Amino acid sequence: MRRLIEPRSIAVVGASPRQGSFGERTLANLYAFQGVVYPVNPGYEQICDRRCYPNLRALPEVPDCVIIATPKEAVEQTVAECAALGVGGVIVYASGFAELGSSEALDAQARIIAIARAGGVRLAGPNCSGLLNMHSGATMHFLDGYAGKPLRPGPVAVVSQGGGIGYGLLQAMDRGIPFGYFLACGNASDVDVCDYIDFLIGDDRTRVIVAFMEGLSDGKRLLKVGQRALTADKTIIVCKTGRSAAGAQIARSHTGTMVGSAEAYEAAFRKVGIISRNYLDDVLETATFFAKVGRPRSSGVGVVTTSGSLAVMAADLGGDLGLPLPHPASGTRERLAKVLPSFATISNPLDTTASVLRDLGLFKECVAAMAADSAFCALTIPIPYAQPQAALDRAKFICELAADLDVPICIAWTSEILDGEATRIYEQDPKVAFFRSMRRCFEAVRDWQWREGVRQRSRQHEFDPKFAEARSQVEALLGTARSELRSLTERECKRLLAAYDIPVTRERLCADTEAAVAAARDIGYPVALKIESPDIEHKTDAGVVRLGLVEEAALRQACQEVLQTAQFIQPPPRINGLLVQEMSPSGLEIVVGARYDKQFGSVMVIGLGGIWVELLNDVSVVLPPVSTEDAVTLLRNLRGRRLLDGFRGSPSIDVSALGSLISRISKFIVDLGDNFSEMDINPIVVTGFNAMVVDALIVPSGLEATSKTKG
Repeated sequence: MRRLIEPRSIAVVGASPRQGSFGERTLANLYAFQGVVYPVNPGYEQICDRRCYPNLRALPEVPDCVIIATPKEAVEQTVAECAALGVGGVIVYASGFAELGSSEALDAQARIIAIARAGGVRLAGPNCSGLLNMHSGATMHFLDGYAGKPLRPGPVAVVSQGGGIGYGLLQAMDRGIPFGYFLACGNASDVDVCDYIDFLIGDDRTRVIVAFMEGLSDGKRLLKVGQRALTADKTIIVCKTGRSAAGAQIARSHTGTMVGSAEAYEAAFRKVGIISRNYLDDVLETATFFAKVGRPRSSGVGVVTTSGSLAVMAADLGGDLGLPLPHPASGTRERLAKVLPSFATISNPLDTTASVLRDLGLFKECVAAMAADSAFCALTIPIPYAQPQAALDRAKFICELAADLDVPICIAWTSEILDGEATRIYEQDPKVAFFRSMRRCFEAVRDWQWREGVRQRSRQHEFDPKFAEARSQVEALLGTARSELRSLTERECKRLLAAYDIPVTRERLCADTEAAVAAARDIGYPVALKIESPDIEHKTDAGVVRLGLVEEAALRQACQEVLQTAQFIQPPPRINGLLVQEMSPSGLEIVVGARYDKQFGSVMVIGLGGIWVELLNDVSVVLPPVSTEDAVTLLRNLRGRRLLDGFRGSPSIDVSALGSLISRISKFIVDLGDNFSEMDINPIVVTGFNAMVVDALIVPSGLEATSKTKG
């Protein structure tokens, strides 16, 4: 990877003096490269004052990286030549491979990758627009308009499957914003987004990695590099496209990669502290913010402004985003009271009034006082309007002031003068973060605090393997069910859950009515009655469930009814017997489900159960395992969270105890491994301090269950 991204020597196969050709542009774009460039083309002896070689074998050395700027038909032979010589990396511009989707194109791509891997060559592409290393000047790409521009190396690196979107972001260099790398992978047939991220994590000059991602062939690698970045304190910001059904189809035809579910990707991002941005206009400001800040010292944000309206807007926005805006400490208020006029309201947000516009020294004292308050991890300064000279003077003053502060200053620029000398001063300053929206400013600070929480928790808990015997039961029972082409019965599911110390309803499988009556007598009325069958998953709709049976006569009648009903189900189901269960008390119903995602493994869903899961779809999605603390946070993030604390007379529940139960279920899901396709625990009935699994379904892997639902 280092020879591909940081080569000391580069050969351009297909080099050309023809104006506008990929070969000509590539040579021009290497104007600042600190190493050696070898043009390769048998038709020329010299190109652009450089000696041109007929082929790679004629070069005086084996190049670290070879750029193949030839038509598709010459790519395979050139890759074979690179592999035979021991070239480190290859960049293939040509399109017409797997992104077309035809068997011929897929085979052509597979051949060049097999050749490259056999020779130990890392290959970027095909269909790749190139790689840019601003630190060394190895700007290996074919786009026009870059030759001769000043390179501004910096701590932000950009990784992208496509080229255009990344190159558009790099145009911010024209405003003086620095970048260290731009690395495109095209079809990602060999080198992909995760390879680039992994390389950049080990690069001391990189602090923030922006990834434009359409899809991955192996999402678990993203989790691995994401965890490595979290440990190394490198921030990853992902802009994931292909979330909609239409977008996913475009992504497949554009890059030949598979797009996993949007929910699974977002859960994966949250698992390892990756900042997710759905819109391009959020990406650059968020990236430069993270490149300029350290770690937050607290959770609060201070706001200093000269506009009362913006102060109110900031307070509203903080509430909307859950971003604390605590009041200044008593010492801070006393310090501010000494310098501000008597009619100023000393609070947070702090409206300094128009007095500071005439006295920058007064403004400095206000900012310094707020920055010294330990309740604030950052100060936001909304700028409502900008008179050219005054805005310039203020920008210089704020940047000088920021150099001596212990907290970052975030400028929320609300003026419609979008690009001027003042804005460029802010953007280029190493300690001042610049946003053209107060919303984006607050979201970046919120995500900064959130990521630090993920980083700290990732060090605090690792789940130790415990239930060795229970895991063997899981594998054996799922293996048996898979061989019989069936899902686990409710009773089998509960048996496995109980082995993980997860409370379930007491129940007994009975051969006939008399056995059911005896079981009910032992369990105690009221009871529920169900037909147990591996072929009936939606038992309620099938009419083979009776609830709240309070005495023997009712149970006998129910047994007769469900057995008769089962006889009319087509095709005839296998009947294991009558399942008699204790009736759970009324309470809040919670659902915990999971499915096995081909990208990321187990994906877990937590939400309100019973009818609410279908009516409101009020769920949180996460990758297991989760700690008790994380489970409680997920519950508190539900829209129906007020139900947890009691609503309109309903009793409150022990949310911490429920979180502990969900944490144990998450370990169970992890131990299911890839042996299952779907799991549904619905409902878990919660009453006060107690919680109990009432019903459950587990579908082994390899079984098609989309047409079946559980009752």
